[in-house]
Amino acid sequence: MRRLLLTVTAAAAITAGCTGEDDADVAALGELEPDSCLPIEPPEDPPGAVTGVTSDDEEILDELATQVADIRDLEWVEDLVTLLLEPGRLGEVIEMVRTPDPLDVERRLLVAVGAAPADLDLQAAVIDHETSRAGYYFWEPPQAVAAQETAGELTPLERLVLAHEYTHALADQAVGMPRDAMVGTDGDTDASLAAHALVEGEAMLLERLWAFLHLTAEDRPERLEQDIFSAVDSDLPHLVQRRNAFPYDEGLAMVCDAYREGGWDAVNSLYEDPPATTAEVITGTEVEVAAPPEVTAPGEPGIDWTDIGNTTVGVAELAWHFEAPGNDTDAALDEPLERALAWAGGEVTVWTDTTAGDTDLVALALRDNGATATPLCDSIDAWQTAAFPDAKRTASGSEVVFDRGDSTAVLHCDGDEVVLAVAPEEQLALEVAGADR
Repeated sequence: MRRLLLTVTAAAAITAGCTGEDDADVAALGELEPDSCLPIEPPEDPPGAVTGVTSDDEEILDELATQVADIRDLEWVEDLVTLLLEPGRLGEVIEMVRTPDPLDVERRLLVAVGAAPADLDLQAAVIDHETSRAGYYFWEPPQAVAAQETAGELTPLERLVLAHEYTHALADQAVGMPRDAMVGTDGDTDASLAAHALVEGEAMLLERLWAFLHLTAEDRPERLEQDIFSAVDSDLPHLVQRRNAFPYDEGLAMVCDAYREGGWDAVNSLYEDPPATTAEVITGTEVEVAAPPEVTAPGEPGIDWTDIGNTTVGVAELAWHFEAPGNDTDAALDEPLERALAWAGGEVTVWTDTTAGDTDLVALALRDNGATATPLCDSIDAWQTAAFPDAKRTASGSEVVFDRGDSTAVLHCDGDEVVLAVAPEEQLALEVAGADR
């Protein structure tokens, strides 16, 4: 199996320094489009652009690393290993070294609220998405890995991919990636999505600037104009598709806004104080997050309910649910994002009854910030009504009960507390939702 290992030297990148010449080149791109940061009036072919395929020797990669550092106005600190692999081999390496995040809690939530089929293998879906990438940056040891169709050649798209991965490596060295948040410490998947949006948004911006400075119009890949959400695997549940695309789509919009307002200094400021929630990524403002209401499993004798974990649910995930109740975009609620912005904290907890054939008990606990036209309780009610149109819905006081036949969901709202519990029996769902407290 072919394997090419090259080292991009820090010295080569630092030699160019930050003279301001490339800053002038970036400024020469003119006004940039909102969100995408593509030039509104694309410039003519840049002087000295390398056309077509190029040799993949170390000199070319050093030049690429220098270009990335000059555009980003940062300096390399240490050497970076570049690994060029056949596309299939790249996927194998990513799968081999990647440690998937615990996804069982999330999968059970998606099934319980009707967002995914019961047989969904979420971990496999995430790995498939990861291994379909054209490039990857690994922290330890630092490596930029990219797919290469033909040995001895680098196409314009392959160089664009490397520019993207080199941006990750450079940011990691010079300003520091928010690694703890990215891996989702303490099950905070919303913070993880927000951190990934910063990192991927920066790389998406830089690859655009690099392409218009160093590729001819003919060689600029369609990737620059591509709608990332429409390019993901349409066989996956809507929410999983949206999650896969979020760091690139919304991340680019966030970083683009910062760059247009304050250049790379503003992007560096984002790294100094990374977004902690997807709400912050989407709105550009920090959000005060309250603790979601506590939910507890009923301690019925003879039934062994085991807490298998919890994870966060944020604005972005709620909006995706509202976009496709029951995984059906035709059933979308009106103004899904505006509804989701009522969020002021959210968490899902899952228990399983191992004595009864792996039966699940799922509780989604949310806080409402009271700042939107539609209360969060009403949106959760409308979402579950649309997701399970055949369920028998009854409302009494602060509870709404959805009898689905094989399970029951109970929505309990008390002030700013919103709890949705799904259980095999109505009484269990009522107790977990807090209806009997």
